[in-house]
Amino acid sequence: MKELLISEEELKKMFKNKEILDTNNGWFYKEKEVDIIAIHDKEVKYVGDIAIASSYKIREKIVKR
Repeated sequence: MKELLISEEELKKMFKNKEILDTNNGWFYKEKEVDIIAIHDKEVKYVGDIAIASSYKIREKIVKR
């Protein structure tokens, strides 16, 4: 799966349209488990707050064995 870089609005739409599913087992996009990574252009003290990210990266979850 190719990484996606999307805006907050696009991420909200994807959840609303059920393109991304939030399950007890993780987030799923196109039947693959994914990580959603917040990208910040804010001061370091705000980096922990995913709600104020400037954009988001969606990538396939890397499973460590």
